[in-house]
Amino acid sequence: MAKAVAASDEVAYTAGLDRFYAVIMSLADNATLHATHHSLLGPVRRLRRIAMTQPGRMKASHKQSVRIRDAIAKGDPKGPALMREQLANAAKAATAVLRAGQ
Repeated sequence: MAKAVAASDEVAYTAGLDRFYAVIMSLADNATLHATHHSLLGPVRRLRRIAMTQPGRMKASHKQSVRIRDAIAKGDPKGPALMREQLANAAKAATAVLRAGQ
């Protein structure tokens, strides 16, 4: 993901982010969460690719992903809060993209 950020390659970054969340879904071992995530992946992926073209969005997303990874690796109880923060930021970015298209 870091290489994609450095190259400003939103397609590669989005693919990396998809893999990152697939690992998290696997670690969560929650069939309902996994199914819900999988069902939303197509539309979310399209919005992510568009949102990642916005200045600074890919870098901010990567920074947050690293924080999430580190929290999971350390068993830090802040992990879920970081995930919610990432989701809120992604929702804001997607909303901005959708509004810009109007």
